Amino acid sequence: MASLVAMGVRLSLDEGTIEIQRMTDYLLVVERGRLASISDVSRYAQACEKERDGHRVRAMVVDARVDPTKTNPEAREAFWTWLGKKPFERVSIVYDDEMLATELNMMALSRRMHVRAFISLPDAKSWALERPTQRLSAVPPAPEDELAEPETV
Repeated sequence: MASLVAMGVRLSLDEGTIEIQRMTDYLLVVERGRLASISDVSRYAQACEKERDGHRVRAMVVDARVDPTKTNPEAREAFWTWLGKKPFERVSIVYDDEMLATELNMMALSRRMHVRAFISLPDAKSWALERPTQRLSAVPPAPEDELAEPETV
């Protein structure tokens, strides 16, 4: 069940709540409790996408300073699948545990996702609001003189 909060929405989950707050340039999602089921993830995703579309934002910051290891593994994978569909240009997630943030960052990088984890809300917000850079290759371009046509004699 969703209810309105000041400039946002509160959504009840099977074992907790999320609050989606409309900030100037992004959505701030505050998680309390855990994602217990795939239906939780579906409701979470629908609510975030509705707020994204209504508020026209491109970034989301998730305050998840709860133990995500207690999240149902199927729900956790469903959440990552949803993030993999790129519902936002950038998503940053705040955790209390630096090792957990590192693990999440490695997973996001391996999946080529614009998702990063932080242990500080200001750092998470700052990264989420940066414009992403397009990086097509890890190999730098060849110097222009190497690209010139060889001279014929």
